[in-house]
Amino acid sequence: MKKSSNASNSIKCIITGSRFLITILIVMAMIILPIAYHFIFNASLINTSAFLQIVTNIFLVSGVVVAVWQYYISSSAARNNAKTVQIQKAIDLSLYYKNNIISLAQPIRYVYDATHLTDVVRELNKNEMVNFDMDELKTIATDANIDKTEQIKQQDIFAKAVMEANNIYSLGLNVENYITQKDTDSKNRTITISVNGVVEYFMRHIVLEEMNDLEYFAMNFTHKTADESVVFSSLHQTYIEMMQLLYFDISPINQSGGMKYYTNAIGLYTRWRQKQQEERGHISDASRKENYGSTVNEIK
Repeated sequence: MKKSSNASNSIKCIITGSRFLITILIVMAMIILPIAYHFIFNASLINTSAFLQIVTNIFLVSGVVVAVWQYYISSSAARNNAKTVQIQKAIDLSLYYKNNIISLAQPIRYVYDATHLTDVVRELNKNEMVNFDMDELKTIATDANIDKTEQIKQQDIFAKAVMEANNIYSLGLNVENYITQKDTDSKNRTITISVNGVVEYFMRHIVLEEMNDLEYFAMNFTHKTADESVVFSSLHQTYIEMMQLLYFDISPINQSGGMKYYTNAIGLYTRWRQKQQEERGHISDASRKENYGSTVNEIK
């Protein structure tokens, strides 16, 4: 099979690399063949003219065949080039994923773990996370848990976790901007920090930024400008986990009857989640094969 493919590729290379030479040979043959026929067979002018017409028709047909073949080669090359671009785009996106999505996922997970928001998410049935909207949220989460997530984000413990994450991950939060009172006269210096200000900074500059990054990342795959098979094996687990962790942040934005946001992130999550479930259900560990996705060498 490989030999046949190599032979086909060699023929394509010869034809595409020698188009000018082939054209010259065809023209010369159209001129030389009738003259040779006239002198070799001592044919009359009428017979020579008839032969010339036959030869002309043959070369016209040959020209059409060559043109069609060249069109096929050009189309095939264009498709191969587009596929190569998709593969390279996916590789570039994996770097974007590491520098943006993973870097923000770490402090988000730290804060959500410290404030037990992760525990609330764990109580949900992941198989029912499909639409990521308010109607769905109300069906798979209790009212108590929905209220609990909102209450946690208004408490001191959440602001404290954010400031800890800021010290660990350098989130750019300037605590001085949120100090509302300083007690410099007392023996033990105390300060009062605006909880709402700290929480708002974290939600806007970290959580919302993460959601937007996920949407941009997913957009390239849902619109097929990048080949998702290249990155699926490496990235799908962290992507799915992050979308699930942000379920209580994304769903309330998508109210019933209103515009839906983060549709690409949700669409890619649904597709990758389904593929993940299929792989777990149909491939045993013993028979699992490494799958690196599309590669440039496979393009034909």
